[in-house]
Amino acid sequence: GTFNQFAIPVSTSQAIVGGVAGAGLVKGIAAVSKDKIRNIVIAWILTPTVAAGLTFGLGMLVIGM
Repeated sequence: GTFNQFAIPVSTSQAIVGGVAGAGLVKGIAAVSKDKIRNIVIAWILTPTVAAGLTFGLGMLVIGM
């Protein structure tokens, strides 16, 4: 795929969700739950953001001690 050509890492979960959504689109856009796709994308964005914030906060606590 395109990501492999440019050596961009893609997680297995992203590949599976993309594959399932793509297969659903074959049956028509109505076959894909837009709410579920939206929730997954939000989780993909929030997870590393929250993790980075928590890591920074904990790091500041440890350094401050």
